[in-house]
Amino acid sequence: MNRTCGPILSLFLIMLFAAFSSGCSNFSWSNPFAFSKPPVSTSSTHQAQWTANERTVIAVGRFESPANSPIRWKNIGSGMRDALSRSLLNREEFEVWIDSRISNTVLGDLKRSLSRRGDNLSKLQADYPDVHFIIVGKVTDFHHTSELPSEVSRWGFFKKRNEAIVAIDFNIFDLRRGRVVAADHVMGTAGSSDTPIKEIYNNLEFGSYLFWSTPLGKASRNAIDKTIQRIVESLPTHMGEPRILNILAQRKITVSGGWAWGIKKGQQFYVCQQTDETSPIQVVLDPDTKQPLRIQIHRVEKDKSVAWLLGRKPPTVDLHGALLMRYLPQDPATNTTSIADERTTLADGK
Repeated sequence: MNRTCGPILSLFLIMLFAAFSSGCSNFSWSNPFAFSKPPVSTSSTHQAQWTANERTVIAVGRFESPANSPIRWKNIGSGMRDALSRSLLNREEFEVWIDSRISNTVLGDLKRSLSRRGDNLSKLQADYPDVHFIIVGKVTDFHHTSELPSEVSRWGFFKKRNEAIVAIDFNIFDLRRGRVVAADHVMGTAGSSDTPIKEIYNNLEFGSYLFWSTPLGKASRNAIDKTIQRIVESLPTHMGEPRILNILAQRKITVSGGWAWGIKKGQQFYVCQQTDETSPIQVVLDPDTKQPLRIQIHRVEKDKSVAWLLGRKPPTVDLHGALLMRYLPQDPATNTTSIADERTTLADGK
């Protein structure tokens, strides 16, 4: 008896594993005695103590609702935007604003060539001087595959699967440079039973607490997580100019700011100084060549980097806290750089 049951049990376990691996790739274990939490819930005790100038500022604009969905909720787009914004804010890596008014200009500019964005871009920059990036998007899919033709459904172990599908198409717009720096179309899925859609979502609305326990709620959370992952991969968490922290050797220095600031190995920066916030920024000159002193990034960590001075430090100048800039500072009187034979912006690794 035991010899017969052993192979049968093994075969059953193999079939069960195959069913999960081939037919339930989106399966995840959950507590059957608790409701799923909204994607805005985190368990962090960290208190934000930064300012807008230290962290990257992201304005989340309008997200459009899907053109076709069996769920006739009017706030799918705005609800997805709000959930995305709160989830992004709770990561404590960015400062996040919600502003739908900014979207119309951005969406219009995305359809224009760079040369035709001038006036609108200048107005946006003037109206939102603290914003670095703008995110706009659309919820393109929000349905169950049971409501769609069988050709678009995926196979499970024995039959076509019934899944909740949520897809978000979004663009990340760099307000300072006036161009799209990232764009993607991500999809979230969640398994569903054969219960009719009207029964599952009866008396619910998008964004309610119980909504996140439904198949479309879980798929929405999955799509939001993928969107945030793409944002984090694409954008630096800090903006602004790095500074020299310490001088380790004659030409070896440490720099405030690393890959979380968008700094990369091989980048070069001009070494500059400023006596106070109201005084002009002055470039430090190499005493031998009389040219702007530069540094080149050698090793990059998350929040600091190691670099080399590409020249000699003036003996009377203290470089601790010196400002590092990718461009030469302009003379306020002439609106030009004081070094005529230098380009205003450094190329990477040159």
